[in-house]
Formats: sequence, structure tokens, C-alpha cells
Amino acid sequence: MGKLEVQENSGVSVSLPHNDGVNATNYKGQAKPASSKDCIPIIDHETGARTLARLSNQVEQRTER
Repeated sequence: MGKLEVQENSGVSVSLPHNDGVNATNYKGQAKPASSKDCIPIIDHETGARTLARLSNQVEQRTER
């Protein structure tokens, strides 16, 4: 399961484990307001429901492996 940490000064850190269960990819960056056009699709594979959610923030990222 992934891990999301929100830090002071709008810092954000996300860690997503690899399928091997050992390694992970880490994303770090600063949150800033998103454009009013920024959206993300959310799909519930059990019910088939689809939702388009508008984002309030986005993260400028740096990737570490």
C-alpha cells in the first residue's frame, strides 16, 4: 500500500511500493493551487461507477527511486 505524507510549508511526500515488495518509488515536491481545468478520473472497478473529480492542488514533483 502507498504512503502519503503532508508536511509543513506545503511539502508532500508519496511512496509507492514495487510489486517485488522490497523497493519503492518516492515522489517529493511542493503543493500549489491547481488550474480550474485539472481533473482526475476515478473508476470503481467493482460497481463500474465513473467519476471525474476536480483537483484543488497539484504537486510539482521530484522522483527518487
